Amino acid sequence: MKNKSANHASDSRLNRLRSCFLSLLALTGAGALTAAESTPASSAEQKFETIQAGSQTFSNVTVVSRSARQITIMHAKGVASLKLDDLTPDIQAKLGYDPSNAGGKGKGVSFSKTFSAQSERAREVRARADELLQQHSAAIGLAAAIGLPLLYLFCCFCFLQVCRKAGVNAPIKVWIPLLQFDPLFKAAGMSRIALFWFLSPLLFAVWAALFVLLASLAGTALDLFKGPKLTMFVGGLQGLLAFVSVMVGVVWCFKICIARGKRAWLGIFLILPLINLLMLCYLAFSAGAKEPPRRTGQLKLA
Repeated sequence: MKNKSANHASDSRLNRLRSCFLSLLALTGAGALTAAESTPASSAEQKFETIQAGSQTFSNVTVVSRSARQITIMHAKGVASLKLDDLTPDIQAKLGYDPSNAGGKGKGVSFSKTFSAQSERAREVRARADELLQQHSAAIGLAAAIGLPLLYLFCCFCFLQVCRKAGVNAPIKVWIPLLQFDPLFKAAGMSRIALFWFLSPLLFAVWAALFVLLASLAGTALDLFKGPKLTMFVGGLQGLLAFVSVMVGVVWCFKICIARGKRAWLGIFLILPLINLLMLCYLAFSAGAKEPPRRTGQLKLA
């Protein structure tokens, strides 16, 4: 008799634990499903003695989250997600929803108070940003007009120093856009085939633009680019070439560090934004190996 009572108590505890666990899972899943369109709740959770949704009635209700189409509640028996258009008008009003401002295809209602407050704050932020931009537009334009060319010239000077210390002298090419990559790849011991693959996305984009221009002049551009398959093919090819270019660039980062007599893993800092400028200065102005590294061969990425 005692064993039966103990077993019954144990089963009761297991059932309560299982119920709590399932409620937690339901709450987590409901929050994940509504995260994309959820809006901030009020400072205090809303509680109701009962809520009727369709043919169901829930007691001891606490609203834990809300979105433009549904609410998630905790009630006496667990957790549930309720569509707003299933609630009674008085509950909708207490929650602050306005059915007359329904969005989408008429299924669901909008939380007009919160939405209007958020949109008002967004308008204020945009207006403030536009005002600041207009006030300082001249200064920003002047700083960009002076700063960007100076930054480009400084980077070119760093390229010149890196190439010289790696055993490659190119006093003119390093100052010319695109041509500067030729001595840089040579300094890293990489072939012009690798340079071709590095520049392949740009070359492909130029070729595609010229092709479209010539086709439009011939009056056949619309017929050539009507099908979605051709568009998908061109986009996929461009993405593949971009991936190959990135991989070649990563290899260059490691090999230029080796060419300067540094540790290969320092090439990681050439990949990171902003830090790569500091790393470029380090490669340009720091002392390297006493002798330039011997190149037994060139890395060919064909």
